[in-house]
Amino acid sequence: MTQLPVADIVPDVYRSEPVALVAGTGEQPGPLVSALRERGWTVHTGRSVPDGVDRLDLVVDCVEGSDPDAQAAALRDSLLLAGTTQPLLERAAQDGRAAFVTVTRLDGHLGLTGDASVTRATLGGAFGLVKTLAIEAPTVFCRALDFAPALSPEACVELFLAEVHDAELELTQVGHSTDGTRRTVDLAPATDESLPGEPGATEPTADDLFVVTGGARGVTAACAIGLARTYRTKLLLLGRTPLADEPAWAAGVPVDRLRAEAAAEVKRGGGKPTPREVERMARELIGQREIRQTLAEIRQAGAEAEYLAVDITDAAAVRSSLAPHRERITGVVHGAGVLADTLIKDKKAVDVERVLSTKLTGLRNVIEALPDEVLQHVLLFSSVAGFFGNRGQSDYAMANEALNRWACALRKRTPKARITSVNWGAWAGGMVTPALEEMFAARGIPLIPLGEGVGYFVEQFSEERAADTVCVVGPNSPLSVRESSQLPDSVLVLTRPLAATAAAPVIADHAIGGVPVLPATAAIGGVLNAVRRAVPGAGVTGVRGFAVHKGIVFDDTQDSGAQFVTRSPVAAA
Repeated sequence: MTQLPVADIVPDVYRSEPVALVAGTGEQPGPLVSALRERGWTVHTGRSVPDGVDRLDLVVDCVEGSDPDAQAAALRDSLLLAGTTQPLLERAAQDGRAAFVTVTRLDGHLGLTGDASVTRATLGGAFGLVKTLAIEAPTVFCRALDFAPALSPEACVELFLAEVHDAELELTQVGHSTDGTRRTVDLAPATDESLPGEPGATEPTADDLFVVTGGARGVTAACAIGLARTYRTKLLLLGRTPLADEPAWAAGVPVDRLRAEAAAEVKRGGGKPTPREVERMARELIGQREIRQTLAEIRQAGAEAEYLAVDITDAAAVRSSLAPHRERITGVVHGAGVLADTLIKDKKAVDVERVLSTKLTGLRNVIEALPDEVLQHVLLFSSVAGFFGNRGQSDYAMANEALNRWACALRKRTPKARITSVNWGAWAGGMVTPALEEMFAARGIPLIPLGEGVGYFVEQFSEERAADTVCVVGPNSPLSVRESSQLPDSVLVLTRPLAATAAAPVIADHAIGGVPVLPATAAIGGVLNAVRRAVPGAGVTGVRGFAVHKGIVFDDTQDSGAQFVTRSPVAAA
């Protein structure tokens, strides 16, 4: 995680007589609603836009849920709220700031310490929604806030108000902990130890038995084969496709002729073949062949493998299927996932639920079917679509960001196990269709070749990667990016509170006549930061004409905040 300075406040960024919609359950939204109204906001509450409201300056969703199912429902509702209100926010953004903000109370570290526990980890999916909305609605100020549970409601309100007036437009996720530290998430070298994690268990052996969801077909199947070849690990492959004997009419028929033979078989039975029925018959047979091929390659590698046809979103079915093996299972690879890509404003509840349940309910059902004490290895297939956000994949981004928080929580709960959530870049094959491959190529986004990706997967079980908890593997670039945004006013006034600065050790050590003063280098840094925020992407190569007219002295006689005024190049011209 990256530590941030306090927010640079832009006091008058919203239009006069602003309107807000605040959604949430319990007591959490109450203090915020009161604070906004005291400051002149018209505030509506609930998850629907009142009649007659044709623009919104602020939408706040306090994302909460008493259990994982309720939390998944809260994620779904938050996404639908974003889709409903996006047009109203974009309208308001034409002449002032318009903001969509989510609020969680995980751990103040965006759920990455593991302190939120598996009972609340699902709420971390809110961060994936906000990052995706920022891409799809670039004129809207988007931010996900996570406050430590121990922070008082009054403290959270003041921090919230500072965040929604922050001059930084590109920052999408911020955590506030009880020690006053403000943080965000960024990439760091693999040797960085800022995320929780202990070495845990040793490398897998032939004595281990792994459950692999989604593991009989596609990318996950290739990874399961790689695991078997490297460690001879025993594998239980879980998938939705029933595995039955191939019918006589399909025996020996190549894939490219299966549809024609399926149509002929329907006719032989006296029926009239339809494209949908023929496609279903062919796809079912192709899937079964892939499963048999996967099992054969695992066994050729000298490992044992069994396929279990089960819907992992069905808790009872998962428990029943794993019951004969539960005492011997030492590892889980969760690779199952589905896509339902479309823009946030076009999302349907049923599709969102399907995407979330496969990733989140599926994982929970498998983990809860196994005793904690036997688990030594858990590897979750997450995605850079969640880490960065991705256009059209808000629900998938939410599911994968929640997986990242599940990994942290599981690591905390089972510290002797190796728990890793791998945020994969896009693979060549798998869920990436030929059309998507063309789109990625046009954007200059490299794909992970299948063999190379399997190598990365197997490497995650090595001693060198034992402490990884949340990592990005493969090309570490976003699959889609946000268009550069800028405040509508050419003149930007930033207000920086000085209380936190005054408490910094460097200030106490920089004193004149026994009185602490602001170092000139710190003042220059503040000016450069203001320039960067006023003109996103601006590069500063030098400073000229700097002079100190009056120093900032920390002797309790100064104002509580300092102001930085910047003017964009357009205004200066």
